[in-house]
Amino acid sequence: MKNNSTPCSTINAFWQISESLLLERCLQDIFQLIVSVTAKLLDLKLCSLMIIDEERKELHTSAVYGAGLYFTDTSSVIMKMWEGLAGRVIRERKPMEVFDIQKEERGRFPEITRTEGLVSLISVPIHIGKRVLGVLNSYTSERHSFTEKEITLLKTLANQAAQAIQNRRWRDENELAQTERENRKVIDQAKALLIEKKNLKEEEAYNLLRRSSRQYKKPMAEMAKAVILAFSFDEEKAQAELI
Repeated sequence: MKNNSTPCSTINAFWQISESLLLERCLQDIFQLIVSVTAKLLDLKLCSLMIIDEERKELHTSAVYGAGLYFTDTSSVIMKMWEGLAGRVIRERKPMEVFDIQKEERGRFPEITRTEGLVSLISVPIHIGKRVLGVLNSYTSERHSFTEKEITLLKTLANQAAQAIQNRRWRDENELAQTERENRKVIDQAKALLIEKKNLKEEEAYNLLRRSSRQYKKPMAEMAKAVILAFSFDEEKAQAELI
C-alpha cells in the first residue's frame, strides 16, 4: 500500500474538511469528503463511515469511497451496533485492526470482502468524549500493518466527522430553542388578546388555546396565530365600517 500523505496533501485535506465545517454544509457532503480524503491520503481500497442509529441500536453506512456495486447504495450495509469489529471498537472506544479479514472467521460480510478484494482493515471510533457516534473503516487491497502515523491521521479524520455531527446538533438545538421562543411569544400575544377582548383570566385563555389545539389537532402556536389573525381581521372590519 502506497501512502500518499505528504505534509502538503495532509494540510490541504484538513483545510477542505475545515472549510466544509465552517460553511456548514450538510452532514452527508462532509462525510463523503472525509471518506474520499482518507482513501486518497492512505491509498485505500475502500473507506466507509458508519453512524450509530441510537433508536434501532444499528450501524448505518453514511458514506463510502472506492467501493464496487454492493456499496453503490450505502443503505444496503446495516449491522447491529455491537456486532463484529465495529462493535468492539464502539465498546472499547479505540482503534482496532484485522491483518487479513478474508481469513477472519468472525467476519461479518465474507462475500463482500472477497468480491471487493478487501484484505487489511482498521476501524477507528468517531466519538465526542466517551460517547461513540460511529466508526471510520479503512480497507486495503493487500496485507498491511497500519503505522502509528497512519493511525494518528485516521483518528484526526474521525474527529473531524465527530465535530461535524456536534456542529449539526448545536445548530439543531439553537434552531429548536429559537422556534420555542417564537412560539411562546405568539402564545403570550394570543393570551393577551383573549384576556383583553373576551375578558378571560390568563389561565382561562391558556386553557382555551390548549383545548383548541387538541380539538383541531394543531400545535398551540398555530392556534395562537389563528386567534391573532382573527382579532386582527375583526379590527380591520370594524375600522372599515367606520369609514
